[in-house]
Amino acid sequence: MIYERLPRPDGLQLTREQLRVYMMCNGRRALEEVAALTRLPLGELQSALKDLQQLNLLAPAATPAAPAVPLPAQLQQQLMQEAQAALNALPDDALPSAEVQAPPAAELPPVPHTLPEISAHLRGVLTEHLGGRAAPYVAQISACRDLTELGALVPKMAAKIKLVIHEQAGSALKDAFAQCLAAHAAQEAARA
Repeated sequence: MIYERLPRPDGLQLTREQLRVYMMCNGRRALEEVAALTRLPLGELQSALKDLQQLNLLAPAATPAAPAVPLPAQLQQQLMQEAQAALNALPDDALPSAEVQAPPAAELPPVPHTLPEISAHLRGVLTEHLGGRAAPYVAQISACRDLTELGALVPKMAAKIKLVIHEQAGSALKDAFAQCLAAHAAQEAARA
């Protein structure tokens, strides 16, 4: 379960364990992550979580919906043809109009593959996940002069973000960079 920290009113007194759990739930954290960070025994952790929920300082976070994964163009086209064939097989009076056209397949945005595009994409990922805390990391990415320098920086940066700030933000940065590197390699292979 993922917990989200809610604002704490001024002057509210908490026990040491409650405060440790509350402070470690900055952003959104999974129970396992909170347990690892607080190093509290499971009983004390569960008691503190229960107390914080009763005080309306922590709440189970709504799990985000799974991101839509676009289908490959060939599979999209095949599905559209099958749907068109099924619609055409219906009697004429079953539909308001006898002719149904498939909507055009949406084009996927290209994955960044040049240094300026990759840098801009990574800055966007950091800003999306970290907000104002992304500024020093954005500056480091902007200072990179080539992909080699960026390739040395991003894995270290992602590991630091995962450890110090938020695991999901570090993973998102690492995944975005891997995707951009794959697009860059594909572009280079196409040129060769």
